[in-house]
Amino acid sequence: MPKSRAPLTAKTACVPVGGKVPTPRPVRSTTAPRKDASEAQPELTGRAVLSEGQWLLIAASLSLSPRELQITQGIFDDEKEAAIALRLGLSIHTVHTYLERVYHKLNVASRCGLLLRVFFEHVALSDSDSRHRDRSRHARSDSR
Repeated sequence: MPKSRAPLTAKTACVPVGGKVPTPRPVRSTTAPRKDASEAQPELTGRAVLSEGQWLLIAASLSLSPRELQITQGIFDDEKEAAIALRLGLSIHTVHTYLERVYHKLNVASRCGLLLRVFFEHVALSDSDSRHRDRSRHARSDSR
């Protein structure tokens, strides 16, 4: 009978056979260091990759309620259900129910699928917005 394996998770997916993780080497920078630290741009992660206006457009486009949007943003911040529940003042079970509802609405089965679906929607909205602007410019130039 074959040995049973531990479930594959994000932490175990990249561990080589034998379980030893190689020590990363320091990476040498090929660019000159910045002169002034105040000029450094803040790193955008989690929900900050999209502006509040973009989040609202995505929510409207995907028919997400305000609470479902908050849960989705928590997923973007890589928060666990317990952390989302604590932040929003909800029970973990309520957050889980909202998350299942979002998965069903967007026809996804995982957090990764949710992230991809939201990004695809953002790209689609950005493309349609740029096409609309191009048509407006073209129509204005034709009327001259």
